[in-house]
Amino acid sequence: MPLVLLLAACGSGSGGDGGQPALPASALCVSDACGEAVELFAIPEAENTAVSPDGRLFVAADNLYEVVAGADGTLERVTRAQGQGSFFNGLVVDRGVLYAIRGDELTAARLDDPDFALQVIAPLDDFVIPNGMTVDAQHRLYISDGPVPLTPKIERFILAEDDPLTVTGRETWLTDGLLAPNGLDVAMVDGRELLFFTDDGTLSVNQVEITPDGSPGEVQRLLTRATFFDDLKYYDGHLLVTDFLRGTVLLMDLDGEVLQETAPMSFIGPTSVQVSDGRLLPAGELFVTSRGVQFETLTGLGDALSVFRTKGNQP
Repeated sequence: MPLVLLLAACGSGSGGDGGQPALPASALCVSDACGEAVELFAIPEAENTAVSPDGRLFVAADNLYEVVAGADGTLERVTRAQGQGSFFNGLVVDRGVLYAIRGDELTAARLDDPDFALQVIAPLDDFVIPNGMTVDAQHRLYISDGPVPLTPKIERFILAEDDPLTVTGRETWLTDGLLAPNGLDVAMVDGRELLFFTDDGTLSVNQVEITPDGSPGEVQRLLTRATFFDDLKYYDGHLLVTDFLRGTVLLMDLDGEVLQETAPMSFIGPTSVQVSDGRLLPAGELFVTSRGVQFETLTGLGDALSVFRTKGNQP
């Protein structure tokens, strides 16, 4: 197994947001011709992000953080939960609950809980690296096992209809066509519910339909190139994807054409991307986490939350 697979970061999709985009995809700036990467602040092992319907931004890292605006409007990080010797990976918000992978546990906290008390709702000790996470329209959670290609799978967790903190069942949903699945996101596209995912083994960005009976359709490759993709985010008929090795964020259509991409090494090991809805930053700007070398915390290489800002916009 190539060593780089052990160094590539993990991914997650925020999934389940169902909201309207802040700007059309055609208006996004994902190129150095129009924008620039600006580091906001350091976050050790910055990994994944999730945004709640009311605009709260969470970051999975050595701890679980929330990004908030101070009295002067400056963004800062607030620790919401400790890693307790483990790292946080996948994050997703659904039905007023933040779900977070911490080490080999699936945890959850209600967003209206002032104490933000994470509770363990399912063990994940049969995963090698429980990694990307997303949620479908039926409130089922999907978690990938990767990017190390030992037990490549996407598992589905069923939650109680009347209690989003109770797991009532789980199943191995997809193994065919997988080598090292990483980032996940779900979206409704032209009446079809699609799960998008990256795969570090096949060096690809992919989609698979969640059919009306809940089973997976055929995996379709959208983009393949000699790199390691990390996280991805569906946005207005397009995908935003982080390229961990090239250090870029790219915007692609669902036919696999790359429409825009930041310059190589704009970020050091980018791991996730979210589009600002205008509440924390101007609408359309990109929040990007980067991790550098995974599990290396001495140099601070990567380890940041940055924004890809349209040139001329003020911090």
